[in-house]
Amino acid sequence: MHLRERLATAFPDDDFTIASPDDVPEEVTDTSTAELLTTVGFPEHIVSLFFFEDLDEGLETLGEFRNSPTLPDSLSMCYLIGVSDLHSTCLDGTTGKCFFVPKLEEVSFEAASTLQNFLEFTAALNEAILEVHPESSAEALDQLENNLVASMRERDPEALQSSEHEWRKMIRRCFGFVL
Repeated sequence: MHLRERLATAFPDDDFTIASPDDVPEEVTDTSTAELLTTVGFPEHIVSLFFFEDLDEGLETLGEFRNSPTLPDSLSMCYLIGVSDLHSTCLDGTTGKCFFVPKLEEVSFEAASTLQNFLEFTAALNEAILEVHPESSAEALDQLENNLVASMRERDPEALQSSEHEWRKMIRRCFGFVL
């Protein structure tokens, strides 16, 4: 299944925004990343907890968003692709890597080695959320979380070494939002 179709299935009620080629900064030199921004785009959100950036308005850097003089240049130049109450998520336009940057912190965790993997992970998370209901047992939620993380680890093992704890926080936060 094409990624765009996969995301439309995983986010059935969302409108998607796609960047026009003119809105992709010239610093986004990773061709597969630029192509995803202009052909696939982003859904709106994951259960009103994680909000993707609206590509109709272009991409801003994490430095512009946070306006922090102590943010490392390596993060300051990354492009913001989403925010939650836990962290900002940004994209390195030269490599396609995505990073979680926790709120009020200036460290990062590699969320995914490519934008495609990040979008695949968020699609899997949103699909898992549809299985969560108030009667879900703690054991069922643990199993669902562990299955999600295992599939992420299989697809992107290096990134998960850095960010598994951040993904688990986001997964649990999303499950809690539904419950």
